[in-house]
Amino acid sequence: MVKQMLAFLLLCALLLSLGACGKAQPVTQTPETPSASGTPESPAEPEPPTEPVEPDVPQEEEPGFTPGTLEYTAPAQRREVKNILLIGNSFSYSLVEELYALGKEAGYELNVCNLYKAGCTVIEHWSWLSDPEKGQGKYGFWVTNSKGWNKVLVDTSIQEALAYAEWDVITLQQHFAPKTSKIYAVAKNSCTPYVQNLFDYLKANFPDADLFWYETWAYEVGHSEVRKVDVQTKQYKSIQQVSWELCRENDVPMIPAGDAWQIARNDATVGDDLCKDDKAHDGEEGGGQYLNACVFFEVLFGKSCVGSTWRPTYALPEEKIPGLQQAAHEAVAAIYGENYAK
Repeated sequence: MVKQMLAFLLLCALLLSLGACGKAQPVTQTPETPSASGTPESPAEPEPPTEPVEPDVPQEEEPGFTPGTLEYTAPAQRREVKNILLIGNSFSYSLVEELYALGKEAGYELNVCNLYKAGCTVIEHWSWLSDPEKGQGKYGFWVTNSKGWNKVLVDTSIQEALAYAEWDVITLQQHFAPKTSKIYAVAKNSCTPYVQNLFDYLKANFPDADLFWYETWAYEVGHSEVRKVDVQTKQYKSIQQVSWELCRENDVPMIPAGDAWQIARNDATVGDDLCKDDKAHDGEEGGGQYLNACVFFEVLFGKSCVGSTWRPTYALPEEKIPGLQQAAHEAVAAIYGENYAK
């Protein structure tokens, strides 16, 4: 009986021990450490996942380009040059009086004519040339000669202007604004195929005229689209490349005004203030108009502008003139050779 009792007590003790092991143990919480203000600090927010960093995408490189030289003889070295026509916009509108005066000083009696529409592009020139009805009344036409500077055709067409005289020289130009980082592509697309169409038409209808592409210039640093020198340089290089490609594709020579501007800008006596106050158009007192006329003069007549004693009537600083003349001469010599304009 005693043995049975002891066995029963041992069994009860074993069951009580197993029940205690199955109960959950209480969790002891550590009190929060108060902050300096006495308020418990909030638990730190988990850091957001790190965004993947996009690798730098290299800018598209412009096509490789090297300026060249041209074998060419100035029109006035081959025959008489009297009637000159500049087809363009405000970038060819303002140099005609200076060109006439430089020619007169050298013994030439000229009619320097300008077919002008503000902001006009080669796309519009071709559109209005190929569709005469659409092109009626689009232009003004000015003539500079011994009678002064006069508007002789009002609200005219490109057809009427081309019929005005027997042309010895005809030039085309385009205005290239730096509206995008891909200036070269924009500039080239704005000219193709319209420049070729225009030159083909002029070659077929004016076989005795010398045809030129007139290379324009980069804006002045400080223009709203040209805040830095490197932007100006890129604009110039793009204009230069497009101009050379158009000359090669159409077998026409160049009037390298844009090159002369960059040379002049690096001359301490000239500097980067060749423009009007808008920092885009060629200025009078800044010297841009005079510089452009000097480049035209050397290319068309094969004579050096260096040492010219003619001076504009506006207040172009005398100390700038030697640098402007030399810049024009260097730009022409770089393309046509040192013996081209003497």
